[in-house]
Amino acid sequence: MNVKEITEDGHGTLAHYVESALPLTLATIWIIVAFQSKHLLPSHVNFWTRLAWPILLSARFFGVDLYPAKEKKEVENQEADGSIDVKIKEATHPVNNP
Repeated sequence: MNVKEITEDGHGTLAHYVESALPLTLATIWIIVAFQSKHLLPSHVNFWTRLAWPILLSARFFGVDLYPAKEKKEVENQEADGSIDVKIKEATHPVNNP
């Protein structure tokens, strides 16, 4: 941080520091959130689409779900045609099974 306000022999100003640090900080935050957005967006969304996380999360905030969950679609399909698929699995435990 070679600015006049901190060191006497500095050549830059605090405004120059902010002009360079702020865009780099915002770009870093954008890329890190894009990598970590697998927790915010469905797993099938590729990385290039994840780079649009500000748009996707803003749309979700305003009630537009661009990537509805698969389970949600299945429930809507069942409600539309009046059928319900029930799958029953037998409970097993590795200790009880020989």
